[in-house]
Amino acid sequence: MKRITLLLVLICATTFAQDVAPTFSWTNQGSYKYNGESNVTFKPGDVVSITLNYTLGSTGGVANTLDFILCGLQDEAMANVDPDTGTWANVPAPGATFAYPGGGTGGVVTFNYTIPAGTVLNSADANLTYRMLIYLAYKKGGGATTYGGPNANAIKLTKIRSAAEISTLGTADFSKQKLSSFYPNPVKDIITIGSDVETKTYKVLSLTGAVLKEVPATGTLNVSDLASGTYILSTDAGNAKIIKE
Repeated sequence: MKRITLLLVLICATTFAQDVAPTFSWTNQGSYKYNGESNVTFKPGDVVSITLNYTLGSTGGVANTLDFILCGLQDEAMANVDPDTGTWANVPAPGATFAYPGGGTGGVVTFNYTIPAGTVLNSADANLTYRMLIYLAYKKGGGATTYGGPNANAIKLTKIRSAAEISTLGTADFSKQKLSSFYPNPVKDIITIGSDVETKTYKVLSLTGAVLKEVPATGTLNVSDLASGTYILSTDAGNAKIIKE
Protein backbone atom coordinates (compact mmCIF):
# COMPACT_ATOMS: atom_id res chain seq x y z
CA MET A 1 0.00 0.00 0.00
CA LYS A 2 2.83 2.41 0.85
CA ARG A 3 4.40 1.75 -2.53
CA ILE A 4 1.11 2.46 -4.31
CA THR A 5 0.63 5.67 -2.34
CA LEU A 6 4.17 6.81 -3.13
CA LEU A 7 3.65 6.05 -6.83
CA LEU A 8 0.45 8.07 -6.87
CA VAL A 9 2.24 10.99 -5.22
CA LEU A 10 4.98 10.86 -7.82
CA ILE A 11 2.45 10.72 -10.67
CA CYS A 12 0.52 13.66 -9.25
CA ALA A 13 3.69 15.68 -8.73
CA THR A 14 4.77 15.00 -12.32
CA THR A 15 1.32 15.89 -13.64
CA PHE A 16 1.19 19.20 -11.83
CA ALA A 17 4.78 20.10 -12.71
CA GLN A 18 4.43 19.91 -16.49
CA ASP A 19 6.30 22.54 -18.48
CA VAL A 20 4.21 25.40 -19.87
CA ALA A 21 5.69 26.96 -23.03
CA PRO A 22 5.79 30.73 -23.47
CA THR A 23 3.37 32.40 -25.89
CA PHE A 24 4.21 35.42 -28.01
CA SER A 25 2.33 37.42 -30.64
CA TRP A 26 2.60 40.70 -32.56
CA THR A 27 -1.00 41.76 -32.19
CA ASN A 28 -1.24 44.92 -34.32
CA GLN A 29 0.63 43.79 -37.43
CA GLY A 30 -2.64 43.96 -39.41
CA SER A 31 -2.31 47.76 -39.33
CA TYR A 32 0.63 47.45 -41.71
CA LYS A 33 -0.87 45.10 -44.32
CA TYR A 34 -2.32 46.22 -47.66
CA ASN A 35 -4.80 44.58 -50.05
CA GLY A 36 -4.89 41.35 -48.06
CA GLU A 37 -1.16 40.70 -48.32
CA SER A 38 0.34 38.36 -45.73
CA ASN A 39 3.49 40.47 -45.36
CA VAL A 40 3.70 43.81 -43.57
CA THR A 41 4.78 46.97 -45.41
CA PHE A 42 6.75 49.99 -44.18
CA LYS A 43 8.25 53.11 -45.74
CA PRO A 44 11.83 54.22 -45.18
CA GLY A 45 11.83 56.47 -42.13
CA ASP A 46 8.58 55.08 -40.68
CA VAL A 47 8.25 55.09 -36.90
CA VAL A 48 6.36 51.84 -36.39
CA SER A 49 4.26 51.25 -33.28
CA ILE A 50 4.46 47.58 -32.25
CA THR A 51 2.30 45.88 -29.61
CA LEU A 52 3.28 42.46 -28.25
CA ASN A 53 1.32 40.12 -26.01
CA TYR A 54 3.20 37.34 -24.25
CA THR A 55 3.21 34.85 -21.41
CA LEU A 56 6.39 33.37 -19.96
CA GLY A 57 5.10 29.95 -18.91
CA SER A 58 6.89 27.70 -16.45
CA THR A 59 9.40 24.86 -16.23
CA GLY A 60 9.05 22.03 -13.72
CA GLY A 61 6.36 23.99 -11.94
CA VAL A 62 8.61 27.05 -11.49
CA ALA A 63 7.75 30.24 -13.37
CA ASN A 64 10.04 31.23 -16.23
CA THR A 65 11.51 34.73 -16.07
CA LEU A 66 12.00 37.35 -18.78
CA ASP A 67 15.52 37.96 -20.02
CA PHE A 68 14.90 40.42 -22.89
CA ILE A 69 12.74 41.24 -25.91
CA LEU A 70 14.47 42.12 -29.17
CA CYS A 71 13.14 43.80 -32.31
CA GLY A 72 14.97 44.51 -35.55
CA LEU A 73 14.64 44.78 -39.33
CA GLN A 74 16.90 42.31 -41.17
CA ASP A 75 17.69 41.93 -44.86
CA GLU A 76 19.20 39.32 -47.16
CA ALA A 77 19.54 39.06 -50.94
CA MET A 78 17.22 36.07 -51.23
CA ALA A 79 14.21 36.16 -53.54
CA ASN A 80 10.99 34.52 -52.22
CA VAL A 81 12.69 33.49 -48.98
CA ASP A 82 10.77 31.80 -46.18
CA PRO A 83 11.38 34.09 -43.19
CA ASP A 84 11.25 31.15 -40.76
CA THR A 85 13.60 28.76 -42.55
CA GLY A 86 15.82 31.08 -44.61
CA THR A 87 19.42 31.67 -43.61
CA TRP A 88 19.67 35.12 -42.07
CA ALA A 89 22.71 36.84 -40.65
CA ASN A 90 22.28 37.69 -37.00
CA VAL A 91 22.59 41.41 -37.73
CA PRO A 92 20.09 44.19 -38.55
CA ALA A 93 19.66 45.69 -42.01
CA PRO A 94 22.12 48.49 -42.96
CA GLY A 95 21.36 51.58 -40.91
CA ALA A 96 19.03 49.68 -38.61
CA THR A 97 19.58 48.64 -35.01
CA PHE A 98 18.11 46.06 -32.67
CA ALA A 99 15.75 47.56 -30.10
CA TYR A 100 15.26 46.14 -26.59
CA PRO A 101 11.91 47.54 -25.39
CA GLY A 102 11.66 45.82 -21.99
CA GLY A 103 8.82 43.70 -20.69
CA GLY A 104 6.00 46.21 -20.40
CA THR A 105 3.19 45.53 -17.92
CA GLY A 106 0.94 42.50 -17.53
CA GLY A 107 2.36 40.64 -20.51
CA VAL A 108 1.78 43.55 -22.93
CA VAL A 109 4.48 45.83 -24.29
CA THR A 110 4.06 48.64 -26.84
CA PHE A 111 7.06 50.43 -28.32
CA ASN A 112 8.23 52.32 -31.40
CA TYR A 113 10.74 51.03 -33.93
CA THR A 114 12.23 53.28 -36.62
CA ILE A 115 12.82 52.01 -40.16
CA PRO A 116 16.06 53.68 -41.38
CA ALA A 117 15.41 56.52 -43.81
CA GLY A 118 17.96 55.11 -46.24
CA THR A 119 16.46 51.61 -46.45
CA VAL A 120 16.44 50.37 -50.07
CA LEU A 121 12.98 49.80 -51.60
CA ASN A 122 12.07 46.26 -52.63
CA SER A 123 11.12 47.60 -56.05
CA ALA A 124 14.72 48.76 -56.54
CA ASP A 125 16.12 45.23 -56.10
CA ALA A 126 14.03 42.16 -57.00
CA ASN A 127 16.23 39.88 -54.87
CA LEU A 128 16.24 41.98 -51.72
CA THR A 129 14.25 40.37 -48.91
CA TYR A 130 13.40 41.86 -45.52
CA ARG A 131 11.96 40.45 -42.35
CA MET A 132 10.98 41.97 -39.04
CA LEU A 133 12.42 39.81 -36.26
CA ILE A 134 10.83 40.17 -32.83
CA TYR A 135 12.15 37.78 -30.23
CA LEU A 136 11.53 36.98 -26.58
CA ALA A 137 14.40 35.47 -24.54
CA TYR A 138 13.60 33.88 -21.19
CA LYS A 139 15.17 31.81 -18.42
CA LYS A 140 13.58 28.46 -17.63
CA GLY A 141 12.36 28.14 -14.07
CA GLY A 142 14.30 31.23 -13.08
CA GLY A 143 17.61 29.59 -13.94
CA ALA A 144 20.67 31.21 -15.47
CA THR A 145 20.48 29.87 -19.06
CA THR A 146 18.74 31.94 -21.76
CA TYR A 147 16.21 30.22 -24.04
CA GLY A 148 13.96 31.15 -26.95
CA GLY A 149 12.23 29.02 -29.54
CA PRO A 150 9.21 28.77 -31.85
CA ASN A 151 6.78 29.93 -29.18
CA ALA A 152 8.90 32.96 -28.36
CA ASN A 153 9.28 34.83 -31.64
CA ALA A 154 7.28 36.78 -34.21
CA ILE A 155 9.05 36.65 -37.58
CA LYS A 156 7.32 38.49 -40.40
CA LEU A 157 8.28 38.88 -44.04
CA THR A 158 8.43 42.62 -44.65
CA LYS A 159 8.17 44.89 -47.71
CA ILE A 160 9.85 48.29 -47.85
CA ARG A 161 7.89 50.50 -50.25
CA SER A 162 7.62 54.15 -51.12
CA ALA A 163 4.60 56.26 -50.15
CA ALA A 164 3.51 56.22 -53.81
CA GLU A 165 3.72 52.43 -53.98
CA ILE A 166 1.67 52.04 -50.81
CA SER A 167 -0.89 54.54 -52.08
CA THR A 168 -1.24 52.53 -55.30
CA LEU A 169 -1.75 49.30 -53.36
CA GLY A 170 -4.51 50.85 -51.34
CA THR A 171 -6.47 52.67 -54.05
CA ALA A 172 -9.97 51.53 -54.98
CA ASP A 173 -9.02 51.24 -58.66
CA PHE A 174 -6.62 48.43 -57.81
CA SER A 175 -8.74 46.67 -55.22
CA LYS A 176 -12.38 46.90 -56.35
CA GLN A 177 -12.02 44.32 -59.15
CA LYS A 178 -9.73 41.33 -59.19
CA LEU A 179 -8.70 39.89 -62.54
CA SER A 180 -8.36 36.11 -62.29
CA SER A 181 -8.69 34.86 -65.88
CA PHE A 182 -5.03 34.85 -66.92
CA TYR A 183 -1.95 32.65 -66.68
CA PRO A 184 0.86 31.93 -65.89
CA ASN A 185 1.85 33.92 -62.85
CA PRO A 186 4.81 34.25 -62.28
CA VAL A 187 5.54 34.74 -65.98
CA LYS A 188 8.71 34.79 -68.06
CA ASP A 189 7.48 35.86 -71.50
CA ILE A 190 3.81 35.53 -72.49
CA ILE A 191 0.66 36.00 -70.43
CA THR A 192 -2.50 34.41 -71.79
CA ILE A 193 -5.66 36.32 -70.88
CA GLY A 194 -9.08 34.65 -70.94
CA SER A 195 -11.56 35.40 -73.71
CA ASP A 196 -14.13 36.31 -71.05
CA VAL A 197 -12.10 39.42 -70.15
CA GLU A 198 -13.88 42.23 -71.96
CA THR A 199 -11.37 45.00 -72.56
CA LYS A 200 -9.94 47.04 -75.41
CA THR A 201 -6.38 47.17 -74.12
CA TYR A 202 -3.97 45.52 -71.73
CA LYS A 203 -1.85 47.78 -69.58
CA VAL A 204 1.15 46.97 -67.42
CA LEU A 205 1.70 49.45 -64.60
CA SER A 206 4.47 49.86 -62.07
CA LEU A 207 3.52 49.73 -58.39
CA THR A 208 3.63 53.51 -58.41
CA GLY A 209 0.93 53.60 -61.13
CA ALA A 210 3.14 54.52 -64.09
CA VAL A 211 2.01 52.96 -67.40
CA LEU A 212 4.92 50.87 -68.70
CA LYS A 213 3.16 49.09 -71.54
CA GLU A 214 -0.20 49.42 -73.30
CA VAL A 215 -1.25 47.21 -76.21
CA PRO A 216 -4.52 46.19 -77.94
CA ALA A 217 -6.28 43.22 -76.34
CA THR A 218 -5.52 40.12 -78.43
CA GLY A 219 -5.61 37.32 -75.84
CA THR A 220 -1.89 37.36 -75.09
CA LEU A 221 0.56 39.88 -73.66
CA ASN A 222 4.32 39.76 -74.15
CA VAL A 223 6.20 40.96 -71.07
CA SER A 224 9.63 39.59 -71.97
CA ASP A 225 11.01 43.13 -72.20
CA LEU A 226 10.19 43.93 -68.56
CA ALA A 227 12.72 43.61 -65.77
CA SER A 228 12.10 41.05 -63.05
CA GLY A 229 9.73 42.38 -60.43
CA THR A 230 6.10 42.93 -59.47
CA TYR A 231 3.67 44.82 -61.72
CA ILE A 232 -0.04 45.51 -62.13
CA LEU A 233 -1.88 44.01 -65.11
CA SER A 234 -4.75 46.39 -65.77
CA THR A 235 -7.81 45.79 -67.99
CA ASP A 236 -11.29 47.25 -68.27
CA ALA A 237 -12.55 44.11 -66.51
CA GLY A 238 -10.23 44.26 -63.53
CA ASN A 239 -6.65 44.34 -62.28
CA ALA A 240 -4.15 41.88 -60.86
CA LYS A 241 -0.60 41.75 -59.62
CA ILE A 242 1.82 39.85 -61.82
CA ILE A 243 5.34 38.70 -61.07
CA LYS A 244 7.83 38.88 -63.91
CA GLU A 245 10.62 36.34 -63.49
